[in-house]
Amino acid sequence: MTGHRLVFLAVESRKRYGALVSVAGATLPVAAFFLLAVYGRNPLLGAAVIVLGIGHIGIHWMHRKELTVN
Repeated sequence: MTGHRLVFLAVESRKRYGALVSVAGATLPVAAFFLLAVYGRNPLLGAAVIVLGIGHIGIHWMHRKELTVN
């Protein structure tokens, strides 16, 4: 990648993770699948949502934390 693309990506990441909205946005698909598990009465899907949701939200939280430190 060229230099200007890397700078553009860094600026775009700071905009995306600048507010708590990105973390809240990460919880929306997790909540949707959790509600789907409840609606479908599927405990296996519910357990998978909890395990994968912790990782998904955690990744977004760490990205936000890295950008606020730098």
